[in-house]
Amino acid sequence: MILRKCTQCGLEAKTKDDLELFRKNPNYPFGRANICKQCVNKKLRKGGEWCESQARSQRKWHPIYNPLHNPKKIRFSGKRILLRENPRTNICSQCGRRFPEELKRQTNVHHIRYDSKNPLDFTVELCNSCHAKLHHVLRKLKRKNDFLVVQERQV
Repeated sequence: MILRKCTQCGLEAKTKDDLELFRKNPNYPFGRANICKQCVNKKLRKGGEWCESQARSQRKWHPIYNPLHNPKKIRFSGKRILLRENPRTNICSQCGRRFPEELKRQTNVHHIRYDSKNPLDFTVELCNSCHAKLHHVLRKLKRKNDFLVVQERQV
């Protein structure tokens, strides 16, 4: 009985020991994927079809690039900026709730207005719920203003 067969090279695993030649994946039967380790390595090397996407996904979790691991990084007008020091105090400026240091990304730095020379000007630190409420109110106001503008044009 064949337990696994590589979709790339056709290698077959007939015993549990042969399964060690296949890539681990808990979502597949026997905890192994339908591709052998050699074929995975060929695809991941430079020039393989997975090379670019694999590099992008690894970059996403690298501590320098990922804001979850790097609290000094903020998004500012569509760009990510690395700051010299951490701008977060882990205290919501709206409700005053404090978060422990080990709970990462419980607060958001919200830009009230953008200043291209200094990204931290006109910012407030909000917890996730206050930030969501603020955006809800802002969307509501924008819809109301759009409605008033349309009514003025019709008059």
